[in-house]
Amino acid sequence: MAVDRSHIGESTGASRCTVERGPVANFAVAVKDENPVYADLDAARAGGFDGIPAPPTFTFALQHWGRFAEQQPPDPTGGQSPMLAVMGGLMSKGGLILHGEQEFVYHRPVVSGDVLSGEGSSSTSTRRRARAGP
Repeated sequence: MAVDRSHIGESTGASRCTVERGPVANFAVAVKDENPVYADLDAARAGGFDGIPAPPTFTFALQHWGRFAEQQPPDPTGGQSPMLAVMGGLMSKGGLILHGEQEFVYHRPVVSGDVLSGEGSSSTSTRRRARAGP
């Protein structure tokens, strides 16, 4: 099965998300990070933050906790995400999909109250042979 690379560089969608204090605190608990800056505003300010900071990996899950319909930008894919088309084609032929890597660029700490905008794109596509066992 050939790897379809026609989607490289295309937008996979755009979103705008609000960072809220409750989900940030819950996420920190879920990843077993007991640092008080994630739940206590005084501790966060003492740590040099303007608000409750989000743990570094929080933005990976943010769309599940802070994406509201009325805030969304226009869809740059026109409702036809190239990734969904590629993955659907592979899966219909018995292919397995593995999310191998994702990158975030932070220009400053993410804190509660922030509204973040982002747009995804695919930068690589790789085919690997599956292995069974060690």
